[in-house]
Amino acid sequence: MSQAVPLEPRSVGQILVESVRVCGRHLGRVLIIGAVPWVLLYPIGPWLGLPTQDLMDVVQGEWEFPDVPFAGLFIYIIVSGCIIQPLVEGAIVHAMSESYVRRSMGITRAFRAAWSRGWALIGAFLLLCGVLVVVFAVAAGMGYLLAFFLFPEGWHGRETLGAIVVGFIGMVVWQIRWSLIAPVVLLEGVGPCAALARSAVLTAGSRWRVFAVMAMVWGFLWIVGAGVVWWSGRGQTVGTLLFSTLHAVVFVVVYFDLRVRKEGYSLAELSEELGVDGGERREGCTT
Repeated sequence: MSQAVPLEPRSVGQILVESVRVCGRHLGRVLIIGAVPWVLLYPIGPWLGLPTQDLMDVVQGEWEFPDVPFAGLFIYIIVSGCIIQPLVEGAIVHAMSESYVRRSMGITRAFRAAWSRGWALIGAFLLLCGVLVVVFAVAAGMGYLLAFFLFPEGWHGRETLGAIVVGFIGMVVWQIRWSLIAPVVLLEGVGPCAALARSAVLTAGSRWRVFAVMAMVWGFLWIVGAGVVWWSGRGQTVGTLLFSTLHAVVFVVVYFDLRVRKEGYSLAELSEELGVDGGERREGCTT
């Protein structure tokens, strides 16, 4: 039986390397976990009256936004972003955690664990989305006023640009603060409000590091997505799958790193949170 991977403090580069290592070791299962819910969601689009074209169709002007039913688009976004995505991230948290204690990484077991905490995961993501909307609105309003008073009148669209830039910055700042809600909910068994508070405590004092990790992941995925679009002309599906899976994997590693740094977190504690005893720790991947 091989040694379990130790939990230890890692630099930003080591976090990314560790995330890639885990993805490479369990690539098939990680991608399946990320893909299964989107495959199930795919038929809902036409049922809601939405076209199935990729993002490139929008960029090329082949999909006219006014022709898209607003109600259907709203439902699709809520289902995908606030129901599907929380369950995907919860499943990846569980699968990643199992790989650390060297128990077999099971796809069905991962989704079962995420489903058992489904209401808390969905509630936390809904709460996060609601707060981020408020943060964006407030920050955008401040940006609008700043641009109105600071920039010359001849600059066309200065208020809109100021609102978008400041609103986006404000949203990113607060998203970093609450970036660990999925592992907190799944492993620590807390509710939505407590998850946001716990994530804020864990990221306190390390938010520049978290931002660096987030920026590098987003940059990498943007480059990969742009390459896929250039090569095939169709990148939305691949980009969504890569983002939802790699983003979740990276922030599980960030979560472990911060708990090790602040609390001396160990594999024994992780095993206890997963309900895995010492005899179950083994290497392998089964469904």
